[in-house]
Amino acid sequence: MSTATETIGYACPSWCERPDHEADDLGLGDVPYHYGPTFGAFIGVMTPGAQQPLGTLDDENRDDRRASDFRQLAVDAVAAAEWLEAQA
Repeated sequence: MSTATETIGYACPSWCERPDHEADDLGLGDVPYHYGPTFGAFIGVMTPGAQQPLGTLDDENRDDRRASDFRQLAVDAVAAAEWLEAQA
C-alpha cells in the first residue's frame, strides 16, 4: 500500500490496494478511484477521491445460489461493515 503522492497529485488512503491510478479513466477529472479489500466473492470496497470508503456488491454474479451461499454472504457483509465502520 502506498501513501505517497501519485503522479496525479493525490495521496492514496492507507487502505488503497491499487495505487496505480494511471489506468483510471472515469470522466471525473483527476479524481482517482481507490480500491480497498474484498470480502468474499461479492463484496468490495472503493471510493472516488478522498471520500469515505463505500461497500460495493458484485451484481454480475446473478446465478442461482444455495442457502450456504447466502450464509457466507451474510458473514462477508458483517466483516465488510465492521471494516467500513473502523475507517470512519
